[in-house]
Amino acid sequence: MNSVMKAADVETSAIPFQEASLDIWDKKYRLTTKDGQPISQRLDLDGSTGIGDVLPRIRDLLATEIACVYSVAEGDSGWDLSRYHAIGFPFSMQRRFGEFLASGPRRFGVYDPGCPEPSQRNRVIESTRLAARTGESFALKQVLEPLGLGEYGHLRVLLCEGPSLLGWFGAMSGEPFTARQRTVLRALAKPMHRRLLVERRIERGKLATSALDALLDALATPAFIVDARGKIRELNHSARALLATHTQAITIANIQ
Repeated sequence: MNSVMKAADVETSAIPFQEASLDIWDKKYRLTTKDGQPISQRLDLDGSTGIGDVLPRIRDLLATEIACVYSVAEGDSGWDLSRYHAIGFPFSMQRRFGEFLASGPRRFGVYDPGCPEPSQRNRVIESTRLAARTGESFALKQVLEPLGLGEYGHLRVLLCEGPSLLGWFGAMSGEPFTARQRTVLRALAKPMHRRLLVERRIERGKLATSALDALLDALATPAFIVDARGKIRELNHSARALLATHTQAITIANIQ
């Protein structure tokens, strides 16, 4: 026998916080700006706010000189820079980086953009330390050093959907990164991951719709897609022409 238990409604606001708990929270867990001011504003990455619009706030939270989000996609001969949001870089950075990706090596840093190593997925990593150990940073030498950024540290998260890279998200600084900055980036990575994942799924939906439209229109005969109740959901040009002259004759029986 199945039973359902309903939790009693509790007015949580009526339960006061203990002073000791508030003190621990304030000293150990509350995020603050570099000058010690509490961070009270909420970053909205789940709504219509553009990523570029919130990057200045992200840079302030991380207390770094540069904050960036970028994505790459397979190009004709290399990688295409499919997404680029940054604050703090020289104006020419986007063009330089895009040109480098189009003609540079497939592995241009310390990770594989086509399938990032499992140990680097969705983790906060100071990637410049990896580059120092492996020497695998063509982008550092060919793009950043000419801009005077060769000595800057990189703190980043490779935001991934399974083995697939959604985007690079992180910061650059001329000062050593702190534990607090790692904590802040880890917290910011969660809403940024959600945002990039939603955008990818929306794009996939658009591609699927476009492919379906092209397939239907390629058929020479009238074609309909109907739901379980027989309501027409999609149709091609031939089907529209048929409906325009034989509306009353079209039934779910002769569609099938």
